[in-house]
Amino acid sequence: MRLAFHCSRRRSVLIAASVIAVSLGLGACANEDGNRADYQAFITRWVGKPATQLTADWGRANYETTERGMRQLQYNYAQAISWGERPKYLTCSTRFLVDDAGIVRSAEALGDSCYEKSSGPAARGH
Repeated sequence: MRLAFHCSRRRSVLIAASVIAVSLGLGACANEDGNRADYQAFITRWVGKPATQLTADWGRANYETTERGMRQLQYNYAQAISWGERPKYLTCSTRFLVDDAGIVRSAEALGDSCYEKSSGPAARGH
């Protein structure tokens, strides 16, 4: 595809920079699945460890309930980003199931922003 620019050199440079920025952003989206797998591996490391250690590192859960006879600890993360005229919210809910002995038995992440170890409470987890 050929683009013709009928504007000043400075404006052409800005447009070219915008195209590059969009291209880089799309490249990041293409790699999101790999990052999501990294995040899942990161949180799965908690399976088999005491929930007390999890809460010491991640802090108090945003939400706690009982599911399938086990305690569920849920950490929610949301970040607003500019997206046109309305903000878009990137979210991640990370859930841990804890048995009666206080041991983490499963870890699950849901949302469109579950790929950054530096996001939300995960930034505190070791």
